[in-house]
Amino acid sequence: MGDNVCDTFDGGFDRLSAWRSLGNLLAHRPGWHFDVDGGEAQWSIGVLGECQLVIYVHEDLHHHCYDHREDATSTAPDTAAVRPG
Repeated sequence: MGDNVCDTFDGGFDRLSAWRSLGNLLAHRPGWHFDVDGGEAQWSIGVLGECQLVIYVHEDLHHHCYDHREDATSTAPDTAAVRPG
């Protein structure tokens, strides 16, 4: 994940540490990928670019998660609360 991508597409310097933390958590896990969709940076899990679960850092510096199967959104205060099972 490039710092410049997060700076350009989602929040600049203020959110950079939250993006780095999220990247450190998810980058090595099978199925997770970083992408820019509709001009917004996000981490997603799914086969062949599919997005079953999407996580992004909002301006409040919380991690927002969208579950496509459940059509539900949740918020995690930090990366520890996002930790996948």
